[in-house]
Amino acid sequence: MTVVGAAEHRLGHVSTPRRLATVGLTAALALLLAGVSLAAFKRGAYAGSTTQKAHPNGTVRFKVSSNGKTVQAFSGDIFGDCAKSGTAAQVIHLTLNPAPDMAIQAKKFGFHGTFNIDNGSVVVARQVHGTISGAFAPGGVVTGKMQFTWTFDSHAPSGFRGANCSTGPVQYTAKHG
Repeated sequence: MTVVGAAEHRLGHVSTPRRLATVGLTAALALLLAGVSLAAFKRGAYAGSTTQKAHPNGTVRFKVSSNGKTVQAFSGDIFGDCAKSGTAAQVIHLTLNPAPDMAIQAKKFGFHGTFNIDNGSVVVARQVHGTISGAFAPGGVVTGKMQFTWTFDSHAPSGFRGANCSTGPVQYTAKHG
């Protein structure tokens, strides 16, 4: 197929040097763009920090699978505020166990769902609502956000039983390596 444009000169079936230069430049740009899209994120381990209003920074870590299709073992530590009706909020430090694998699509990934919190032997909160999202940027950087809400049940430590809790919006930045 031959594309004929205003800047192209054709002499029968033979293209001029200008036509060959245009084709060569177009092919080089296509290869460069394909390389950028393939190299938009790196496989392997990522680690970084979180920011939350009125709380210290936490951490986040995960890895991108060797085939580049999933984010695996998303975990870290963040803070939440818990309060019972009529009481002041208490700050709680949370360790995030690895989340389920998240598919990478268009350089983004995410999770939205419910899960339980346990203390290693017994469930202390059921139906925790949570979201995690992230986007890959050039240079091996991922930016994202997460948020979790829950109510502790009767197996929670005293002082937290029946408390309604939320992390509020949590932003994070993680780097490859």
